[in-house]
Amino acid sequence: DLMISSSRYGIKGTVQLIEHALAQLMQEGSK
Repeated sequence: DLMISSSRYGIKGTVQLIEHALAQLMQEGSK
């Protein structure tokens, strides 16, 4: 799904996906 989304939205979409994933990791790590 991530590959499809990144190809659909391009670089900006990929960056947003990465930032979203990092945000989730930060939340998981802060627990």
